[in-house]
Amino acid sequence: SNQKINECKDKIAEIKKIDMERRAAKSAATKKKVKKISIIAAIVAVIVIAGVIGYKIYEKKVIIPAKKYDVACSMLQELKYEEAIAKFEELGDYKDCPAKIEECKAGIKSVEEAKAKEEQERLDKEKEAVYQSVVEKVESDDIDGAIDIYNKTTDEALKNRIGELLYDDIKGKLENITPVKCANLSKVHENCNKIIKCVSDEQKEELVLLNDKKCIMVALSKVSIIGKLNSTKQWFDMINDTDKYRADITKFNSVVLFMADYYDRGEDYEFMPDMTYDYKNHGIKVSCSFGDNEYRDYYIVNVDSEKLYLGKMNQAEYVVSKDGKVTPLDPPQEYEAYTFFEDMTFD
Repeated sequence: SNQKINECKDKIAEIKKIDMERRAAKSAATKKKVKKISIIAAIVAVIVIAGVIGYKIYEKKVIIPAKKYDVACSMLQELKYEEAIAKFEELGDYKDCPAKIEECKAGIKSVEEAKAKEEQERLDKEKEAVYQSVVEKVESDDIDGAIDIYNKTTDEALKNRIGELLYDDIKGKLENITPVKCANLSKVHENCNKIIKCVSDEQKEELVLLNDKKCIMVALSKVSIIGKLNSTKQWFDMINDTDKYRADITKFNSVVLFMADYYDRGEDYEFMPDMTYDYKNHGIKVSCSFGDNEYRDYYIVNVDSEKLYLGKMNQAEYVVSKDGKVTPLDPPQEYEAYTFFEDMTFD
């Protein structure tokens, strides 16, 4: 029975040994498996990390720029040029960003040009409305109203245009003045003196000359010894450049006063002169009668304190004294032509 017991003990020991070996093998296998899993896990982790890093790089280099590019392109399409430029500049040389930036700049320029054109058209329309209002006032002879608009205008081009309109209008009215058609000369003269403040120096000089010329022309056509100087004074008083014509006016007035003095002595003799100014030769023609004698279309050649010389422009043929005596001059006496306003050409 001891033998059986020993056999049983040996069997148990063998079983324990086998179990221990099995356990050891199993443990080794488990450790191997764990190690393998760890290796695999490490590799996977590395792959995952690499993938994540790769994705991050991809996202940074591809996805994000692509999204930004699309956003910038959308802004470009919506004409948000400034915002689009900022986005494209962030992308640097990505795709065609530099070209897109130039496209944005061109778009900005186009918009600015369109706005400038629109603003200019608006301003032009406003200026044209102002100009037309001046035209209406000029046509209605409201020169004060037209000049008031001129003075309130700040745009130099428009002021010049209005000035040209006023210049053309008053110049035309002055040119239409004739010795016969001169009823409105006073008004035209008044307006002329207002308008010369609105025109260039050259135009002012031209208007002053034309105004003075017309005033002198009308004055010379209104000579009347009956009214002495009253018939010419109002016209001579409207001359602007009085210094230029002072000598001629004084000389002309002295002749009119002299002839008036002859007329005032009409109790002693009949003296009815018809005085006219010769615009071509710049002299005064006289047709008069002394008793039964008539002297027609003679020029006043000279005057002195007591005598009137009649004849051709530079040659006296008769001397008329204030006592009514007419003396023929034989031979005729030479005189320097007795003229007035020689430097002026009358139409």
